[in-house]
This record gives sequence, structure tokens and C-alpha cells, in this order.
Amino acid sequence: MKIFIGALVLLVSAACTTQKTPVNPTAPTVPSSAIPNPVPVNQTWVFCSKQYSGCDFTGLRDVRFGHGNTWVVKEFYNSTNAVGSCRAETFDLSNYYDPDSYCEVSTHVKTATIPPPVVAMGPYIDLTKIPLGSKGSSEVRIAPASSDPALAPTKHNDTTSGEFRTHCDYSHMSFDDPIVYPGQVGKAHLHTFFGNTRTWAGSTALSIAETGNSTCAGGITNRTAYWVPTLIDTKDGTPLAPEDSIWYYKNGSSLIPSASIKPMPKGLRMIAGNMKSSQASDSDYTGWSCWNGGGNGNSIPTTCAIGDYVVMNVNFPQCWNGKDLDSSDHKSHMAYPENTKCPASHPVPIPAISLNLKYKVIDPSAPARWRLSSDMYDTSKPGGFSAHADWFDGWDENIKNTWVQNCNVAGFDCHAFLLGDGRSQY
Repeated sequence: MKIFIGALVLLVSAACTTQKTPVNPTAPTVPSSAIPNPVPVNQTWVFCSKQYSGCDFTGLRDVRFGHGNTWVVKEFYNSTNAVGSCRAETFDLSNYYDPDSYCEVSTHVKTATIPPPVVAMGPYIDLTKIPLGSKGSSEVRIAPASSDPALAPTKHNDTTSGEFRTHCDYSHMSFDDPIVYPGQVGKAHLHTFFGNTRTWAGSTALSIAETGNSTCAGGITNRTAYWVPTLIDTKDGTPLAPEDSIWYYKNGSSLIPSASIKPMPKGLRMIAGNMKSSQASDSDYTGWSCWNGGGNGNSIPTTCAIGDYVVMNVNFPQCWNGKDLDSSDHKSHMAYPENTKCPASHPVPIPAISLNLKYKVIDPSAPARWRLSSDMYDTSKPGGFSAHADWFDGWDENIKNTWVQNCNVAGFDCHAFLLGDGRSQY
């Protein structure tokens, strides 16, 4: 049976809430202070895929499936590149078949307006251009694996480089930081959030672990909250959302014996990098590069070619003191390894967490204009010295223990998503 659906009108209605909004399980996916900007009346559609193939685009957009005057519209974040994504099932149609159907994507990238911070800081930001991100998943997303982990290639005595990786889509932006400024709405510089879609100033270990969707592979098996300072194009104050984020959980380069790696304790939170850094020498655990090689350093590279990606890398400390889930400076309960082992003050090794954020280069002159929202120093210096990241545990304990044991402790390379027990996140 052919299903006819007329033009879709995106209804967007949200009231701006006060800064005293309490934490509650029914909080909206997009922070309540973010008001989506309306879709233009003259929305334009362009062909993006034949049936049973995938589209290629960035940002949160409407994609429609059908042909002629018969269309079904659905919202997607970034490309729908999976084979067969342009098909009836993807658009929630059953018992529908039309060999002439194809997919078109809207040229409009959806944005929102958010309130200003308590105190203005850093580069100018156009608060009407906040990109809307993925709504994430409310489901457990685990299926049988199509491949098996491989023995990690690097060995040194009883040490192997066990590895696990995951991807997380961009979720939202806000001037909140529940680690540095807990409960203080709008107190921080602008942050870009991944993972738990309900992360805000009032988030706690309990709310992170038990509420919210997740933009990460595995769905709500990984409600961990990840965030970084937002990258800003200073040409007009446009906040930029990364096209991709890859989060690594490896044994690290310190040659700590695999058998000694322990799962991250429930509710752990930590910060890596220096948000106050204004020079390269302050950035020992952060860096920038071009994805396809070149431009390595502690500031945003300006030599990445069109179509390449500017990549921000941050490495978290691997050694826990075994007692505290946080500390007054949000760093001293953690430490980096020394001479192939954790220091006596921080004896518990956990997987070495690191991230790669990818920002696509469309205009070759743009990276020279880019600065982080935390770059508070002289604009005559290059941007990016203040790179840093926050991590707030929200993993399902059983899933976390599974991949730590089967990948890190066992010394296997589980690539992206493999749990090492015949299952995979998706």
C-alpha cells in the first residue's frame, strides 16, 4: 500500500526556563534553555541517495524518502551512510515498496538559541547559531558481533596493548560544567557535549548513570558524559560541532601489565589538559593535527587540506588513587604513569582514555580563524593552547567490566564497539 504524507512542518515550541530548573528524569533531551530556531519557509531539498544507499551530509537535518508528491520525512544527525539506510524501514514504514523512491536532504542545518553565560568570556559567540545535535538513543544497542577481536600487536614481556574504542555523536552545547561548577548554570565557557544528552550544571553521578539518552554506540550502555571547549569560527562567532568523535580506552604507552588494569570506578570524574593554558609548553597531554597527517603541535593547524580534518587530541591520566571519585582541583585524585608503572600515591591503573575530535576543513582559510571558547589569551597567538576535556562516568557496570576484561586485561584489540565476548555495540 502506498502511503502519502504531505509536507512536514517542524513544530518547535519551548519556553525558556529559569536557571533553577531541578534535575528530574523527564528533563528534555535538548537542554530546556536551548530554543530551536524555526525551519525557513523556503526549505530546499537536494538529492542525496538512491534507494538502498546512504546520504552524505553534516549537522542535524531533515531527510525525506519517496518521490513526486509522496514523501516521508525524518530527522538525522550527520550522514546516514549505512548501506540500505535510504529505505522504507529506516523511515518507519512497513508493507511499503516503491521502486522509484529515493532520498533528499534539506539544505537547512538546524540550530538553536541559548541564553548567554553568567559572565562573558573568550571569543565572541553568536548564540543564535548553536548547532542542534543528535537526540541519542534510549535503548540498549548491542548485537552479535560480525568479527572477533585481534591479539593486540604490541607486546613487551607480560604487557600487551589491549584496546577498546567507541564513537559518540555531538549532543548539545551549553555554558555549564557539572564537574568544575556543579549546580551553577551558565558559569563556564561554552562546552560541546557528547554521550549523555541530559548533561547540565545540575548533573550528578546518579543522574548521569540512570537518566538521559546516549549519543554513543551501545545506546544507554554508555551514558558517560564527555565534554570539551567549543571551537569557534571568529569570522562571525559561529560555534562548530565536530563531525566525529572517537574515544579510546587503551592500555596506554606506559607498558603497564595488562593483568593489572582495573575498570574505572563507578561515578569517577576527571579533567585532562589545562583550560588556562596560553602557550604550547603548558599542553603536555593535548595536541592538534591534520587527520591525514601533518600540522602536529599544541595549536590549531592551518595547513590541513580541503576535505581533511583538524583533529584535537586529549589524553587523560591513567592512575587512580583508589579512594576519591573527584578532588578539589578535579585532577589530583588521578595521575599519569611514571616509568612504566603508576606512582605509589595512585596505585590503581585504569584504561588510558583519550579522544580525537574531527572538524572538517571546507574553507582552507578557516582554521586560522578558529579558537576555543576557553582561549582567553592574546589573539595574536594561535588558537587551541587551552585544549582540555572532561569525563564523567556513566557506563553500565556490566558492559564496562566486560570490555575491560576481554580487551584491556586480555590484551586484545577490540577495534570499535567489540566487547570481546561475541557481542558488539552499535
